[in-house]
Amino acid sequence: AFFDTTPLAHPLGQFAYIVEPLPAGITPPANGLPTFPIYFENDDDSQRRLGKDSKLTFTAPRDGEFIARVSDVRGTQGKGHKYTLTIRPRRPNFSVSLSGITDVPKGSGREFSVRAVRMDDFAGPIRVDISEVPAGFHVTTPLTIEAGQTLAFGAVYHAPGKPAKPTASKPIAHNPSISKLSWKLFHGSWPNVPDWNTLKPVKTGELKHGFFDISLANREDNFGIQFEGKIKIPKDGSYEFILASDDGSLLYIDDKKIVDNDGLHGKVRKTGKVELKAGMHTIRVDYFEGAVIEELYVGWKGPGFTETSLSFGTSPTSFAKVTATARINSKNITHAVSNLNGLKLIAKPKLQVKVVPASGNIILGKPLELTIAPGETISARVRIERNGFKGRVSFGGHDSGRNLPHGVYVDNIGLSGLLIVEGQSEREFFITADKWVPEMTRRFHLRTTLEKGIVSQPILLHIRKH
Repeated sequence: AFFDTTPLAHPLGQFAYIVEPLPAGITPPANGLPTFPIYFENDDDSQRRLGKDSKLTFTAPRDGEFIARVSDVRGTQGKGHKYTLTIRPRRPNFSVSLSGITDVPKGSGREFSVRAVRMDDFAGPIRVDISEVPAGFHVTTPLTIEAGQTLAFGAVYHAPGKPAKPTASKPIAHNPSISKLSWKLFHGSWPNVPDWNTLKPVKTGELKHGFFDISLANREDNFGIQFEGKIKIPKDGSYEFILASDDGSLLYIDDKKIVDNDGLHGKVRKTGKVELKAGMHTIRVDYFEGAVIEELYVGWKGPGFTETSLSFGTSPTSFAKVTATARINSKNITHAVSNLNGLKLIAKPKLQVKVVPASGNIILGKPLELTIAPGETISARVRIERNGFKGRVSFGGHDSGRNLPHGVYVDNIGLSGLLIVEGQSEREFFITADKWVPEMTRRFHLRTTLEKGIVSQPILLHIRKH
């Protein structure tokens, strides 16, 4: 029920009334439901955020002095009972938290949720923006927690292949610490970093921006890279170098091994310290990738500065920046949200899910975009790669279109919901927009609970009037 006069839930089979407050003097329509005046407002917060305390929101009828009286309707009073009354102006505000994701399967995705806590009757829409996403990932952004709602869903999807190249409008900043960073690329399979001098590189080059970057290999498995360049040491002192890699890596300063992270393994972080004089020194990093996940992070810290990345992309402790914005009292209010941190890229799952146009044709390298008009129904296809999985794949019932806007839904799914049965790998599904839905653009995805929750890539849905 609404109007905060009853609990948020009620026992099955019992009556639950929707309470609609009407201004004084208005005659309610005769619809058979009971009508009665309300002289008191329940002062217990239905969500119990205040514990046993009570809260009322009221509007003073005019400027001036007022008398506030506190009494207990149960007659519980006396010296052993104490009440504290606080009266303050309303301060509508909100906070947003993010949860539900710790790892992302290679070539697939996971769902996460953003949840809002609304304060002092703030009920407007909240926009959640996710920025600084590493190349090779797609994230549902922006997300909208709709007016009066507290929850929205998004997806992080890993797109296999090399990361997107920087465009001319957004060049890579030059690394001021490293110069003349050359590289040699090798193809092969090894249990440890090999002796590069016994092998012939398939390609060589120089990274003008000065950041270590394994995407230049342009392949996912069975390769190795030797990097060598000059690093500028700002002052005499002790410096710590960091390697986080999957698989093995080694770091040398002036031909002295400082960090040993060698061998076939998942992502492992190791560090090493060295005393260095101010000036230019030689830095070398050897890296090799066996199978499944390829990752290399190089960082350092020293006198006067904290850990700083020397590799292309973000550090292993930071994934993306998340902020939430809402308009309150004619002003945009933005709060930082706990970022998408510490995500782990794990092995490719058996089951993979994609949404494709009704025609079945996919435009590689571009997100899928669908357009629907209010009052219209369109179709698309959900396609799975089974890779040995033989069971049925369910994408849910009324909630199968994750993060669709209010009034837009996956339609005609029957009692079994959106389902791909045994022996099939594709199904057409329908999306309907009610006539009153306003124009907007929203990203949504499909999700199955199999393999700890596999999701499709985020799909861009445009709602446009004809």
